[in-house]
Amino acid sequence: MASKAHPSKVTNARKSSEKNKRLSLEDREAMIAEAAYLKAAERHFSGGDCMQDWLDAEREIDSRLSKS
Repeated sequence: MASKAHPSKVTNARKSSEKNKRLSLEDREAMIAEAAYLKAAERHFSGGDCMQDWLDAEREIDSRLSKS
């Protein structure tokens, strides 16, 4: 008779697999920083608000990540 994996072992394996698919906080922050930089570069670093660039970039990156 074949034994089935214990439910907690299956759950732990799924959680481990999900963790590996997630970006680290450092990777996420690097993506946001690059996107914010590109926003400022698009306007030739003139005017604008670096904090707003960061917040807009953060929203965009988080939206992209939630869809993947």
